[in-house]
Amino acid sequence: MRKSDLILLAMALTAGAVVFVLNMVFQETGASVKVVSGHEVYGVYNLRAAVEINIEEGGRINVIVISDGKAEMRHANCPGGDCMRQQAISMAGQSIVCLPNKILVMIEGGGDKLDSVTY
Repeated sequence: MRKSDLILLAMALTAGAVVFVLNMVFQETGASVKVVSGHEVYGVYNLRAAVEINIEEGGRINVIVISDGKAEMRHANCPGGDCMRQQAISMAGQSIVCLPNKILVMIEGGGDKLDSVTY
């Protein structure tokens, strides 16, 4: 490696670190949880409330729990269960998806902040 290669690598790593830090600083906690089942909005819930949402449609079962300002998929009878292994979400723009059961849980609100793509 030449000196110019090392300088380029250092600049790229620094730029990545700056974008990461800015994203963490400017990302806001969301205000509500929107649950979509199929193509229909199942409900919109306050992120500050303690709620358990049971969705049972056509043999598909999903349980979404909202507590302590976070939403998580507590139970799903889908094959694989990948949605239950996703971390709890609390920031605007985050989502949990259960593709086999056609469930989308997303955090909305929290202000009009920039996303990491616009930096």
